[in-house]
Amino acid sequence: MATMQQSEEFSVPKGTVIFQRGDQGEEMYLVAAGEVRLLIGEGDHRTEVARLGPGEFFGELSLLSGAPRNATAEAV
Repeated sequence: MATMQQSEEFSVPKGTVIFQRGDQGEEMYLVAAGEVRLLIGEGDHRTEVARLGPGEFFGELSLLSGAPRNATAEAV
């Protein structure tokens, strides 16, 4: 049986990496304010695949599958 954990709100400055591609994921995130961009690729060869705003969520794929993160999430 899965258990729910209490949510925690936090703020990050622009440019902060929330998680990196390849990290293990045991949480998902809900954007309350601002924007987060999701990037694939490595180093200078990264491509933005999504830009998320208030009310949108991310990180759920790793949480549900147990697989490593497939993108990097960065605060915009």
